[in-house]
Amino acid sequence: MKKNALTQFFQFSEHKPISPLPVGEGLIESSLKTKKLGEGYWKLIWILVLGFWISSVACAIPSKVFLNVPFIPQAPNGIWNDIYNEACEEAAIIMATRYVENKGLSRTEADKEILKLVDYQKKNYGGHFDLPVKKTAQLMKDFYKFMNFQIINSASIETMIDALSRGDLVIAPFAGRLLKNPYYKTPGPVYHMLLFKGYDLSRKEFIVNDPGTKRGLNYRFKFDVIDNAWHDWTGTPNNIAKGKKNFIVILDKKNIL
Repeated sequence: MKKNALTQFFQFSEHKPISPLPVGEGLIESSLKTKKLGEGYWKLIWILVLGFWISSVACAIPSKVFLNVPFIPQAPNGIWNDIYNEACEEAAIIMATRYVENKGLSRTEADKEILKLVDYQKKNYGGHFDLPVKKTAQLMKDFYKFMNFQIINSASIETMIDALSRGDLVIAPFAGRLLKNPYYKTPGPVYHMLLFKGYDLSRKEFIVNDPGTKRGLNYRFKFDVIDNAWHDWTGTPNNIAKGKKNFIVILDKKNIL
């Protein structure tokens, strides 16, 4: 988006006044002076406009954002069995909805909530499976009746930063082993979800709640690590690297139309 805007400004700066017809030596000399003045005028305008554009972009988003979202690991009691190994989606939406409702939760409450979500899926979705972005949002809507969200498909790091800069949360899917979080149980999850709660432009890092470890509170990932690992669930582990860069935006109350 910034590149397009710059391109437009460069194209704008190439505009030049129409050269006068050479009808006399005095007129030619005068026209050359006028042309130089005209070129200087357009260059000045271009510099002013470009300066304003750069300032507006720099001021458009804060350099750092941090949202105080409650944290729970997907295995609240440290029991990493089949249920909790696949509970990153549940943990992410629990943290998100509790934040919007201005509610915290204890480890015991978190465990009960995860099990309720798992049970709901078994009864209504035919089992407890890995969920892509669209199905995760559907679970949040079905179970919590929560509808203040948007699904963004084929997104980018810039799109994610923009959402966070507005005070919105982001839930995004990943090829978990590409995240290379050293606190994951080896070899790490094939598929994983993170809740994004902020960023730090100076360090080129996202701030997340990573439910895949008890050390996941305010964990930081570099922008390039997130960009490389960002893949939605495709249905099979072998094709996870082909998943698109989709995510869920949990709308801040002030941003709800």
